[in-house]
Amino acid sequence: MTGGPITLPERPALTRLRRLHQHWVQLCGDRPLPSPDQFDILTLPQLMGYLHIVEVEGEPPRFRFRLFGTRIAEIGGRDLTGRWVDDIEPPRWAEAVQAAFLQPLTHRLPCYSRSDDAYDLGAIEMHRLACPFSSNGHDIDRLLVGVEAIPRPHFTGKT
Repeated sequence: MTGGPITLPERPALTRLRRLHQHWVQLCGDRPLPSPDQFDILTLPQLMGYLHIVEVEGEPPRFRFRLFGTRIAEIGGRDLTGRWVDDIEPPRWAEAVQAAFLQPLTHRLPCYSRSDDAYDLGAIEMHRLACPFSSNGHDIDRLLVGVEAIPRPHFTGKT
């Protein structure tokens, strides 16, 4: 997995993630973090189905999918709404997602990550932009995660 504070690769396929980042910056205004109450999915109709709303709880933090993007669920063959990240199978997927979701807590900025996941449908590059939100202006208690699932063109079937 690769990733870090926002540096999106210049790929046309990542247009939705760029739009999510622009929206997050607008929501921040002059504050370091926007509030979850400011987000309205209807303002980003092109992202519907490609967004996860993730609750951040406890110390060390655990992540629970409050909403799992329907299009990503179709691609991956499972809906993780209501599930904890550390319960995802196989464990290597859980570890990749956990690492991606920890980054915005550390950097307090949107963080981009990419991992290569092999689903039954073939090999897919998962591009994520995890944007932090705070209900109290300090503690990050929610992530809004945009996902792009891009098939790898030369998948050999080996993982």
